[in-house]
Amino acid sequence: MIASSMITSGGLAWWHAWLCVWIGYFVAAVFICLTGRIGAVYHISFPVVARSSFGIWGSLWPVFNRAGKDDPMRFLVESPFADFFF
Repeated sequence: MIASSMITSGGLAWWHAWLCVWIGYFVAAVFICLTGRIGAVYHISFPVVARSSFGIWGSLWPVFNRAGKDDPMRFLVESPFADFFF
């Protein structure tokens, strides 16, 4: 889907779009591996790493985003904010 939208709107050849998608995957994978390495080496959980990067209030979005990615309704029902939402 990403590649097809770049072909039609950007005027790229199919292999340009394909190359751009793979470069984007590689860049994202580098950051994902670096974040995972912090936890594996220093045994620090993701919320602590997010707080060191974004601060206390800035880390709420990455933490909630990660917690709700699998099943957002389960996150809302089991979270401390369940009384606020329901």
